Amino acid sequence: MENVGIGMSEGDPGTKDRFVIGYLTIAVLLTVLTMSWLGWEAYRTIDATKIAAVKAARIEELHGIIVHLDEVLTMSARMAATTGHGKWEDRYRQFEPKLRQAIEEAQSIAPEAMSKEAAAVTEDANNVLVKLEYDAFRHVRQRRLDEARRVLFNNEYEDHKRIYAEGMIHFATGLTSLADEYFDNASKRVTVTLSMILIAIVALLAGWIVVLRNTSQWKAAIVEKAAALVELNANLDQKVQERTNRLQRVNEDLAIEIEARRRIEEQDRQHQLELAHATRLTIVGEMASGLSHELHQPLTSVMNYTNGCLRRLRNGDEGQEEIISAMEKAVKEAKRASDIMWRMRRFTRLGDVNVEPVDINEVVKEAMVLADPDYRKHDIRVHVELEEGLPSVMADRIQMEQVILNLLRNALEAVQKIDPDNPEVIVATALIDAGHVALTVLDRGCCLNEDEIDRAFYPFYTTKKDGMGLGLTISRSIIESFGGELTAKVVRHEGTLFQICLPLTASA
Repeated sequence: MENVGIGMSEGDPGTKDRFVIGYLTIAVLLTVLTMSWLGWEAYRTIDATKIAAVKAARIEELHGIIVHLDEVLTMSARMAATTGHGKWEDRYRQFEPKLRQAIEEAQSIAPEAMSKEAAAVTEDANNVLVKLEYDAFRHVRQRRLDEARRVLFNNEYEDHKRIYAEGMIHFATGLTSLADEYFDNASKRVTVTLSMILIAIVALLAGWIVVLRNTSQWKAAIVEKAAALVELNANLDQKVQERTNRLQRVNEDLAIEIEARRRIEEQDRQHQLELAHATRLTIVGEMASGLSHELHQPLTSVMNYTNGCLRRLRNGDEGQEEIISAMEKAVKEAKRASDIMWRMRRFTRLGDVNVEPVDINEVVKEAMVLADPDYRKHDIRVHVELEEGLPSVMADRIQMEQVILNLLRNALEAVQKIDPDNPEVIVATALIDAGHVALTVLDRGCCLNEDEIDRAFYPFYTTKKDGMGLGLTISRSIIESFGGELTAKVVRHEGTLFQICLPLTASA
């Protein structure tokens, strides 16, 4: 055991710890098992010794009882034959069963004390003696004492008495030998048990010396490990603090970077808003002549109606109903001009994006109000097909109107390029599936080829002489910010089709 403990690898402390713990466990287990076995053996030895002592003592006692009762029975029979008194027969009958009981008990305790042949001869002699003694008692009861004495003192009785006595002597000798043998066996067992206990104790002491020696080495190693662990913990605390400081600096740098990116994103968003606003101003500038004509008509009507009313009032005309009718028409035309100015002001206003549920048909109608003057100016018909009862979509109303106006302006210019006999632009809305609404603008004008369709949404790409090439790029960016998409394709024999697809609101 010692060699195994010393030969353990110093480079594998975990294995050594497990070995020592397992070794100590085995030693404790073996100690418990050995002590349990020794206790059991000691108990068995003590118990066997007690049994042997009890048997030996009982055998000695039975030997004395048998010899005594045998003499009592012989003396009782002869005294009865000599004196003729019946008390001796009573005495005989009292002790004869006790003698048989003592002999049977001795034979049961030590059946090997007499051989079967000797036991049979002795038993036969005893039976003859008992028969002769009962015959003698019968003669005594008949008052024939001489006959009784002849039965008890003749050669037959003496011969069987001698055979019986020799058998009993042999039986007594066997009992004594067995008692001695019991004591010898018990002594030997005690000696062997004590020797085994001594050997086991010596082995356990030797084993525990080795175990304690290895355990001491193990404890020393544990103390050394504990010291190393304390030092390691101190270094670890320092490293953790250093790492924490580094992480804190990294977090601070990251927070600064996040704030910088947030400012950049905010600036980018502001630039996008300003760019969209500039685009709307450009659209309004391009539509200025049509809008001025659209404003000129209601303002001229207002001026004519009010001048007519003034003339009538100055001339004292009492046609009050005609004056009221003229003033109502003037108010209506003024409201028409006010609506146009309100739409232009709202369209050109610079403000934050407000994405909310929007009725796409209403936005199309408002965009058509602003685009209609240019279409009428160039005598181009707009065919509007709006599906009734469409669910709301999520969008910013002003930016959505800007995208639609941009598509209507592009369609107007495309139709103007080819000067068709029947110029027409088709605007339509429809529910295309359970979750999306589509707005399409189809112009029957100059069709773009496939290459131009692919590049139409590139920044700064334009087919116009004075265009910036940002209208469709900004429009697609706006639609994508609403979670939708803006696409274009060529419809054979029809023209160019632009389609806006927007998701419905969550409650739609």
